[in-house]
Amino acid sequence: MHRKGKSKTLKYKLGKVNEHTVYEAELIGIYLGHVLLQKEKSLNHGILSADNQAALKAIQRRKPRSGNQIVE
Repeated sequence: MHRKGKSKTLKYKLGKVNEHTVYEAELIGIYLGHVLLQKEKSLNHGILSADNQAALKAIQRRKPRSGNQIVE
């Protein structure tokens, strides 16, 4: 996250590359961005950008599918 000339980062080790998908990693990235925004006490609004249409649609639809535990 970039704010007032400073950067903040969160990291999460999902697991072995052969056990997870890019889709799952994108969902984790969106979640971590959300966590960073929530931690900002003096923030009225923020923008979270993502370029993975499948992940964004999964968040909007919430239908059962691969990675659903991450969406929830």
